[in-house]
Amino acid sequence: MAEDKIKLVRRSAHYWYLTSLQGALLILVGVTTLLYPLASTFTLGLYFGCTMIAFGVLSTVNNLGAARHRGHALDLFIGGISIAAGLLALLDPFAGAFSLLWALGLWLAIGGILKLTTAFRTPAERFPLLLTGTVDLVVALIIAWEWETLGVPLLSLLIAVSLVAGGLASIRISLRLRRLSRGFGRLGHA
Repeated sequence: MAEDKIKLVRRSAHYWYLTSLQGALLILVGVTTLLYPLASTFTLGLYFGCTMIAFGVLSTVNNLGAARHRGHALDLFIGGISIAAGLLALLDPFAGAFSLLWALGLWLAIGGILKLTTAFRTPAERFPLLLTGTVDLVVALIIAWEWETLGVPLLSLLIAVSLVAGGLASIRISLRLRRLSRGFGRLGHA
């Protein structure tokens, strides 16, 4: 059992750059969302769909072999939800703000709950999971209660905050994994 955990940590550490790429993508999308809040519904739908699919694929690939260990099933589940939300948005981007808003709210709510739950079982990454889980849940609740009155600029701000917080947490985790990878390399175990 301990040897399996060491293999899992080595594998995750070896592919630290996937987590970093995921974080950079989330930050890029968050900043772009802030810069262009009045983009058309069609563009937002395509944008959201492509982003969620890319995030889902990166999350799934990064954690595929680690799913049986604590915390990694969460990443696979979030990856699957992200791919499904992205496909829904791409199927009918003109359905627009209503379907996009509810897909985003659902994605944020489920992801937030799962991150908060996992935070208490993963002491090393408790802070980023608590931060991103809380932000995601707050944004999801705002969407659920105020979806009829949210304007594009406010919605863009909420989405951007969630994406940037997730991106920063992913980059923090990737830097930790990179240090582990270097440590394994010095020991001859990489």
